[in-house]
Amino acid sequence: MADIDLELPTTQTAATLRQAIERRLTERLGGASLTTRWEQDVLHLSARGAQGTIELMPGKVRVRATLSPPLSFFKMKVERDLRAALEDVVR
Repeated sequence: MADIDLELPTTQTAATLRQAIERRLTERLGGASLTTRWEQDVLHLSARGAQGTIELMPGKVRVRATLSPPLSFFKMKVERDLRAALEDVVR
């Protein structure tokens, strides 16, 4: 299993980030293959081959994910894509 752990700085409020992050993830991953659930300021995600969380914290957003095979072979690409998808949103 491959693990991803990213932290991105932000100046956005949690309320603004919730909407923007869900919109961006749906655009990038598609609604059909993505299951999401908010638990306070933590978004729990599940998609084919991956499970993770996006935690909204003061001044930063923390992304953690576990990739199962065969997606784990593409860990660097998944991590790069996640970072690119969220960087614009958290600024």
